[in-house]
Amino acid sequence: LRYGDFTGFIEQVERLVGQHPSETSLVLRSADRGIVLVSVGKRPFDATELNALDTERMVSDFIRGATFQDSAYYLTVPVLVDGELRYWLHGRMSAARLPQLLEAQNLRQGYFASIVDRNGIILARSSEPEKHYGRKLPGLDGPARNHFTWSGMNPQGIKVHGVFRRLSSGWGVT
Repeated sequence: LRYGDFTGFIEQVERLVGQHPSETSLVLRSADRGIVLVSVGKRPFDATELNALDTERMVSDFIRGATFQDSAYYLTVPVLVDGELRYWLHGRMSAARLPQLLEAQNLRQGYFASIVDRNGIILARSSEPEKHYGRKLPGLDGPARNHFTWSGMNPQGIKVHGVFRRLSSGWGVT
């Protein structure tokens, strides 16, 4: 990207998107004129979606689709080259990808990990994600706090002790 050669970048993005072609789309735009330089994914962004995306670092709220597979979120990340903003990378990621992030952190059986949006709605779980997504996470009933511990019943009815932390995006992990 430093010299405007997008070949290596496109190959890297296609490998990432190729693993989940119906779930992931990525767009690289120039920072100065907003021109789309790279667009990869089975369902490309349309002009309305691109115009709605912020040009600052952000993770969107969860957009609920007809199925778990159809539900998604958007992200925008600035790309700096030599300390200067050169590009914006926009992505659309399926909710179905989120449990894989938890699995990559070795949060399998024995632990119950969840990712929630700004409103405390479960977006992903390390156990039975499709069954529990879209439900409110127990323990997030009161005022929004950045971090806390909590004991009670998890969505599966199992007694747990949890640790919650809100991320800079507004999403939370427990």
